[in-house]
Amino acid sequence: MSATVLRISHNGNVFVNNPHWTLGIGLDGKVIGEVLRYHTRYAVSEQLTGPEVQFIFQTADAMSRQFPPVEQHLNHHHDDVCIQGGEPGKVLYRYIVPPEEQRHESIAEFFTILNKVVDRYGS
Repeated sequence: MSATVLRISHNGNVFVNNPHWTLGIGLDGKVIGEVLRYHTRYAVSEQLTGPEVQFIFQTADAMSRQFPPVEQHLNHHHDDVCIQGGEPGKVLYRYIVPPEEQRHESIAEFFTILNKVVDRYGS
């Protein structure tokens, strides 16, 4: 199961300078979305490098086998990240990565790449 489009959302807490954000990423590396920081919304438009795109999609696909579907996620927290992978007109997977799992060595670079994009907007 390989996604061609990713939709990734972060459940932040804007009152403590921890933004909400949603990013859409295509296989061409184009990133579009928004970052919400307190009372300000920033439109995101970025381009990832080829190796970043390959890593993001491979890791998202691999994590879809590691984490249960979003419907089975019981405890929601600030800093949860929801990852949805699909292709036009079809959702292949949707799962949540809790904050404590985001620092795991095998997936930390995935979140480093995402945070590098988000931090350019109003940090």
